[in-house]
Amino acid sequence: MASKRIVIAGETYSSNLGDGVIFETLSHLFTLADQSILVSPLDISGRVSWAEAELKDASNIKNNRFMGQLSTASALGLTIRNSLRTNPDWIPILNEAELLVIGGGKLLMDHRLNFPVKLNNLRRAANRFGVPVHFSACGVGENWSPIAVWLFKRLLSQAVTISLRDNQSQKRLAELIPGIACSVTFDPGMWAADVYGPNTTPQDEQVIGLGVIHLQDVNFYRPAKAALLETDLLDAWLGIISVFHNQGIKFEIFTNGNPDDYEFAHGLFRAVQTKLSIPCKLATRPTKPIDLARGISKYSGVIASRLHANIIAASYQIPSIGLVWDEKIRAFYNSIHRPRNVFPLIDFIPEKVIEVLLDSIRTGVDAAMVERAKKRALLSVEMVLQDF
Repeated sequence: MASKRIVIAGETYSSNLGDGVIFETLSHLFTLADQSILVSPLDISGRVSWAEAELKDASNIKNNRFMGQLSTASALGLTIRNSLRTNPDWIPILNEAELLVIGGGKLLMDHRLNFPVKLNNLRRAANRFGVPVHFSACGVGENWSPIAVWLFKRLLSQAVTISLRDNQSQKRLAELIPGIACSVTFDPGMWAADVYGPNTTPQDEQVIGLGVIHLQDVNFYRPAKAALLETDLLDAWLGIISVFHNQGIKFEIFTNGNPDDYEFAHGLFRAVQTKLSIPCKLATRPTKPIDLARGISKYSGVIASRLHANIIAASYQIPSIGLVWDEKIRAFYNSIHRPRNVFPLIDFIPEKVIEVLLDSIRTGVDAAMVERAKKRALLSVEMVLQDF
């Protein structure tokens, strides 16, 4: 049987390992649907491994801050210049590809034209080699600039199929670009338990995982006048931890791998010891998607700020609470019919958060719901392959 070569593109090697989970679970679904498929990764930000993700991400953050300091005209000029460039590393990958899948994550968003430009560069390169383009399980952001709308419209109008990860994304896309045909699927991360398996270290006690996020990512989604301080985040977590301690509940702080998240986690770790004077555990920073998934699999419950920490927990049928800083978290919990399991990132009542979590642990996660979500994710992959 001849091999079929496809490329899956995204923020594959981001230090936020949720993106790596998307790539590896989506790759699994394609090979599950057709065992003759060979998948090649393509990171749209130019990374080539998780080992270099931290250095490359730091460079990208520095560049984004530089762009933010420029005038609108200067930033637009740099964006237009960059839009004419194709990453030379993409050429040999696409030259051998029969299909390009832009897969998963919140890629349809406008952050000073970052993703619109990168994805249109990728489209131009794919067109050069006659490679059809599909979108699979992508998220859609808000507040696109006019040029982002123009770029995304060019891009999406040429896609053979488009699937989005939730109803919220479908509604946003219909408002931003009316008439673009798309379907709603499910995030492939719901297959994490199948791909990675459970943590092999025996657990002698029940532990709740607390997944944190750093301040800059949170404030990106907030108006400048409503920007949070780091003390706001710390105090919110300290409130939860204090109640855990009073109720005799064990906990551990963890991250999805982002170094800035881990720096915040260290600050929270120190604050628990200095302000609350209670014992505290901090999980080792994961450096590969399997580390993240298996780390989460050991918990009896999860309270997390990163979307894919919550998705991975659901895959392992671990009850969880999502702390909302981006509405994609609320959209996920709506899609699994658990709207009461979301709270704002701050300004919540810790006792209520823990009450809902403990109630969810008592009732458990609906296994049938997980299987339905997995089936929907697989169906979107089969849709891409229907004429392949």
